[in-house]
Amino acid sequence: MADGTIEIPGTALPPAGASAAAPARERSVTAAGSSLSAIPVHRRPRRAARRDSRDRAVACAALIGADVLAFALAAALLEPFAPDGALPLELLGLLSAAILMLSWSDGLYPGYGIYPHEVMRRRIVAFAKPGMLAVAGTVLLGGDFHLALMLSSFLIAALFLQPILRSWSRDTLHRTGRWGVSAEIQAEDAQAEAWRAVLTETWQLGFRCRSPGARGSAHTLLVAGGRLEPQSIARGPGRAREVILLGALPGGDDAAAPRPADLRGEIGLRLRLVAPVPHRPGPAGRAIDCALGATLLLAVAPVLLTAAASIYLVDPGPVLYRQRREGLGGQSFGVLKLRTMYRDADRRLEMLLAGDPAARAEWTRYYKLRNDPRILPFVGRALRVSSIDELPQLLNVIRGEMRLVGPRPFPDYHLAALDPAFRARRSTVVPGLTGLWQASARSTADAARQQALDDFYIANRSFWLDLHILCLTPAAVLRGRGAY
Repeated sequence: MADGTIEIPGTALPPAGASAAAPARERSVTAAGSSLSAIPVHRRPRRAARRDSRDRAVACAALIGADVLAFALAAALLEPFAPDGALPLELLGLLSAAILMLSWSDGLYPGYGIYPHEVMRRRIVAFAKPGMLAVAGTVLLGGDFHLALMLSSFLIAALFLQPILRSWSRDTLHRTGRWGVSAEIQAEDAQAEAWRAVLTETWQLGFRCRSPGARGSAHTLLVAGGRLEPQSIARGPGRAREVILLGALPGGDDAAAPRPADLRGEIGLRLRLVAPVPHRPGPAGRAIDCALGATLLLAVAPVLLTAAASIYLVDPGPVLYRQRREGLGGQSFGVLKLRTMYRDADRRLEMLLAGDPAARAEWTRYYKLRNDPRILPFVGRALRVSSIDELPQLLNVIRGEMRLVGPRPFPDYHLAALDPAFRARRSTVVPGLTGLWQASARSTADAARQQALDDFYIANRSFWLDLHILCLTPAAVLRGRGAY
């Protein structure tokens, strides 16, 4: 849980004693002393889904444009007062970019579901953090009080101009029907009507409430006065993208409901559902993967050449091999690896498993063997413990078949043993060179533990989780614990 948001996988674990075989037909919401009607699972019409996504993108672009314009106007207002009419445009540009990035990370683009007073607080904080750093650095390092005054004036002017321009942009979008996403309220009749009235009046919160009984599913499901059971909201293509457990109704007297102050100024607790549909990285993520992948490949090229020569000396033949693995959307691709096994590895494995029950049990549980007869003596084990044999997959990363971080692509024999629902969830993300269970457990994790760690990653993937895993990976490789 982070910043009032919970992410759960699309197929949550059923309660004790319940069967996971039958898919949920309804999304049930119950409240103490009352019985609410079940939420039917409708597929969202593609046109409605596209409209919500398009409107959200337009709203983000409009608000960012308004903020950029506010920075430009603030700079223009200060230009007559600058020495020789020259403003420190580079510094002002960096300061503006930092504020925009902080605003984005704090959910202000577009800021749906955040009360106005909280929007103001987050904006001020986004201005204050880089602003105070820039002003203090200017005074302490350069002693330029005039520049510090210019920066302070720029920030104050932009801080006052932004609400005006943002309000104008928001009003324009509202008049043209482009502000907000479709929402469905699930509550008792009186409470649903009360929330519908609030959200209609305070349209700035960004929810276009649908009429009761409307066909299809809304972008956001708003649940009030009840208990939502995670196992009852299995996520599928075309269904609600987000569920919000609403807090206290403004002006209401429900003492048990959380107040906006308990929810960081938002209308409720968000449950972002992970859809079992392929999710490709955006342009920024792709650029980072390519840049880091190419840099790392150049850096480790001497290591790869040395490893290739060692393999050839022990067992002459190809030093690289390509194995078919499952990638995004279930598409097959060739994973590149340095060969660490004998060329007749499959025959050696079959012979061992046929005559050794203990080895067969170990293979069934881990899909690895601690004493594997297929591995080349010394060089093979050294390459596997150090994970050098995986480094050619940097080429897969550059080609877009893999990412630096993601669930490891499994071979067919491993995939065949997976639960079909889990396999479907794994296919929604691009596989990675390193992953959560490789960085934390490596070969010591059995199939159940691997699934739990992969499920956690898929449900909570983010830039920060990827960065955390990348930071864990070197230490895990150097320790070599659980690698064989």
